[in-house]
Amino acid sequence: MEVVRTGEAIHIIERRLFSEAVRRHFVGEVLATSDRPLRVRGYLFVYDTSASTFSRKPELRTRIVSLDNRVVVNVLPSSVDVNSVRYARDSDGNLTLTDNFELDLDISEFSTRE
Repeated sequence: MEVVRTGEAIHIIERRLFSEAVRRHFVGEVLATSDRPLRVRGYLFVYDTSASTFSRKPELRTRIVSLDNRVVVNVLPSSVDVNSVRYARDSDGNLTLTDNFELDLDISEFSTRE
C-alpha cells in the first residue's frame, strides 16, 4: 500500500535539529514515489522572524524528500491548488495554512502566538 500517491498535494514540515535552525515547510504535488523518497514539485516556505509567519520563496522547486523521522507530512485536500496556498493568522491568532477556499490547517505549535 502506498502511503502517499502520485498527484496528491502535501504539506511537509522539516523538523529542526536545533532551536536556531531555519524553520522550513514545503507545499507541493507528489510527482513520483518509491520505497521511501518522494519527488515533489512546489514551493518552499521559510519562517520570517520579523513578520512571525512563513514567507513563500517565489520559484517553483522540485525536491526529493525522504520519508523519515525528520519530516511530518500532511496530505492536503485533492481540490487544493498548491500555487494559491499561503500562511495567515486566524481570528484566534493561530498560524494556519490556507488556500482561502477549502484548506484551513492550523499549524501553531503550542500557543496562539508563534
